[in-house]
Amino acid sequence: MCTTGILKGTDKEWLLGFKTLDAAPTGTWHAEVSFPSGMRALAVGITVQLGINSGLNSQGLCSVLSYLDTCMPDPNGGPQESGWVGDNRGLANASMLAECTTVQEGYQFLSKYFQQFPSNVGGNFLLADHHGTIGVVEYYQGQVRFQEGTENYLVRANNGVLLAQEEQKLLSPEIQFDRFGRYSLAETFGRTNHQQAKSDAIKAIKEFLSSHGDALNPPICVHDYDVPGARYSRSEPISTVTAAIFDMMNYRMLFTRSNPCSLSWEDMAPLEISV
Repeated sequence: MCTTGILKGTDKEWLLGFKTLDAAPTGTWHAEVSFPSGMRALAVGITVQLGINSGLNSQGLCSVLSYLDTCMPDPNGGPQESGWVGDNRGLANASMLAECTTVQEGYQFLSKYFQQFPSNVGGNFLLADHHGTIGVVEYYQGQVRFQEGTENYLVRANNGVLLAQEEQKLLSPEIQFDRFGRYSLAETFGRTNHQQAKSDAIKAIKEFLSSHGDALNPPICVHDYDVPGARYSRSEPISTVTAAIFDMMNYRMLFTRSNPCSLSWEDMAPLEISV
């Protein structure tokens, strides 16, 4: 479903979350969301998924979500087997962004949420807050694991690092090439680019999210990509329907309305700071 990451400048003056969102044809939205709690968030989502896929709230907590599972799609399945039934990840994300302000609070919230409302679909939640803390929550088949980031970057490519290690080894070579190839590319990107100035890092992220791979590397940006199970438990070909960058220190979201390789980036008006 996505290639996701968080990049933190060594001078601690910038912190960026980023992602592609890959899906079969669906509506895509980008908006400022208001919650009854008084919290607001810049967020991105798709119409087949309830809740918020990824977002940055007005207290400086960012959550970048991706798919993590080993379910194989049924090519003969109808809408009920399309991979979205019982998917609570977006609802969990929205509820967390409505209440939490730190990475630790986000982890505790997600842990309790999935105990009460298990999701049929697993996910990675890459978290960052205005204190500069980064971390990841992995959810897979009822299990929750958390790890605080110790480097200046954190990435995932629909793969689990804390969970599902043995199950992932049983995936097809095509799926492993896609997931672990993208993960390796994202790791290299994170190590290489966190020491840049913020403007240069944003430019590098845009180029990375637009890359199409080659014989040795899988694509990040995809067009009618047909490797079922690699990025989501659906049998249809998928495309990158949006890409987003969350600028946490300036409370803004950069995004594209389709494939980032072919469209210009837009800048959603910054949130009014409340930290």
